[in-house]
Amino acid sequence: MSQYSTIDGTVLNLIFQNEENGYTVLRLVTTDGEVVTVVGCIPCAAPGESMIVEGRWMTHPTHGEQVQAERVERHLPDTEAEIQAYLGSGVVKGVGPATAERIVACFGAQTLTVLEEDPEGRGDPRELRLPHGDAAADGLSQPQRPAFDPGPSPLPPLRGESLGGGEEKPLPPGG
Repeated sequence: MSQYSTIDGTVLNLIFQNEENGYTVLRLVTTDGEVVTVVGCIPCAAPGESMIVEGRWMTHPTHGEQVQAERVERHLPDTEAEIQAYLGSGVVKGVGPATAERIVACFGAQTLTVLEEDPEGRGDPRELRLPHGDAAADGLSQPQRPAFDPGPSPLPPLRGESLGGGEEKPLPPGG
């Protein structure tokens, strides 16, 4: 069944993730609402994260149809539900499901921008204080993981880098 496909969707949940080598099994909800199992080297994947997966359909003898990822382009979530799932997944140190819900209720679709640019909430009249403001900001200041082409390193690309065959760009000072 080895048909090559491109699938656009949002991570619904992680079934398995090896933190040492990045091997991941996840469920992806496509833009058509179909749930697809994706396997491959996708380090640090998190629920709510959007991605475009290129790979081959395979039939696992026990687990059935799944896509073996050969290239993954990753994007931070942009809807409130996706942002809440992403933050609540533990991807940001100190932010769990309850805190994620409060943060998204306050800042809506601008949550990730606010956390990255103003983690202490000084620019917002409601002054939502995060329990671990700096830790949350540090977590979001980590790589946004642009295109990722599984290669020798299981680490996610840094902001400004492209591992998808594009030209590498230097990191900004302090980045």
